[in-house]
Amino acid sequence: MRKPTFSKNIFKNRENIMSFSANKFIKSIEMKHMKDFIEKLNLKEKVVIAHRGASGYMPENTLASFLKAIELKADAIECDVHLSKDGVPIVIHDEELNRTTNGEGYVKDYSLMELKRLSAGYEDRFGDQFKDQKIPTLREVLEVCKNKVGVVIEIKNGPFFYDEIEEKIIELIKDLNMEDWVVISAFDHQTVKKIKKLNKDLVTAVIFSGCPVKPTLDCLLAYADGLHLEWCYLKPNVVKEAEEDNLFINVWTVNNEENIKKMFFMNVNGVITDYPDLGVKVKQGMKI
Repeated sequence: MRKPTFSKNIFKNRENIMSFSANKFIKSIEMKHMKDFIEKLNLKEKVVIAHRGASGYMPENTLASFLKAIELKADAIECDVHLSKDGVPIVIHDEELNRTTNGEGYVKDYSLMELKRLSAGYEDRFGDQFKDQKIPTLREVLEVCKNKVGVVIEIKNGPFFYDEIEEKIIELIKDLNMEDWVVISAFDHQTVKKIKKLNKDLVTAVIFSGCPVKPTLDCLLAYADGLHLEWCYLKPNVVKEAEEDNLFINVWTVNNEENIKKMFFMNVNGVITDYPDLGVKVKQGMKI
């Protein structure tokens, strides 16, 4: 009977398999110990949120901008969501295409396929340096950020109101198992309220511009968990009321070190900035 023969590499292969399994195990342990974004907010940690990505350096609301924010160690990115003509959640700030793309007209009048043909390289600001950047879908943005940074979604309900945009966004978050990494925000209080009605466990925030009379009360009436305030209108009494009502405060859009430091000294939870590296630098300097 012929003796069985063994490959010389059998033990080496076994070692490789064991090494791979060990690395995979270590990585899974590291992931379990890495704080998700919502945990940071709950623990009242100071967070840096990259406004439309690292939009001070890259075209806003593009994958390049979000990847740059991750590279610069932001705690989260912020993005804006509309619906395409065929009902796909699309990441772009304006309801019109004219400012940041080479298209014209309203986002809502274009299908996903048509939108993907456009350049989102923001030519007026960056020339043709980023001409290959496309308008991303929300799914693409969430996939890029998953297990790396939090995602603050602003639903752009107004001036156009999109049917079932809330349901579509919630479905995406659930599909990608990212409930602990996402904050959903809007200027429209009814939109925020609807999110909570559809899924009470999702974290939400109401956005305010200018100087609102009673922002914490407005948040409570919308069943929101926090408020996003224009930084220059923040008052100490609002911070105090938010703390008493267990609401977090993130301020927008803070683009220099002095003002970022001022906001953290006023005890806000997070700063939303076009330059996330500045926020990270301030945090490190303040040791917070």
